[in-house]
Amino acid sequence: MQQEYYPYQHYANSLRFEFTSKSSYKTVNKVVIYTPFEKNNQLYNLSLVDALPDGSFDDKSVTNNLDMKKVLATVVRTIFHFFDKYPTKLIYIEGSTPERTRLYRIIISAEVDHLENILEIWGIKNSLPELFRKNQNYDAYVIKSKNKLVW
Repeated sequence: MQQEYYPYQHYANSLRFEFTSKSSYKTVNKVVIYTPFEKNNQLYNLSLVDALPDGSFDDKSVTNNLDMKKVLATVVRTIFHFFDKYPTKLIYIEGSTPERTRLYRIIISAEVDHLENILEIWGIKNSLPELFRKNQNYDAYVIKSKNKLVW
């Protein structure tokens, strides 16, 4: 992904990343969190959330900052950063709503040709994994690094 991205800070052994989405309308603090699954510590859930002023997180807010591509490019950079630190782990991605899961499919479909040499992407449908296919609806995604990433 050659898209412009936001600079970010990383914390907690590269499991938490923070950046700021900025527009002429507003500034929104974003957080990407990688959380290991209890039953499978090889698999990490990726969460993209807004950090609210009270310290809580919101994964359903609609920022409408007209910078979606830049925000998602930043998330992709955190994926590369995560795999640089944890090359044998897997990342699980599922939108907080069906619309967001569909958005992830659209983005992955647009970028899969550029990423297929470095990432293995699986779609999950009805709890069954398959190698990602463009324009196929999925319930979630699993991403694996194919080798040491160079970014």
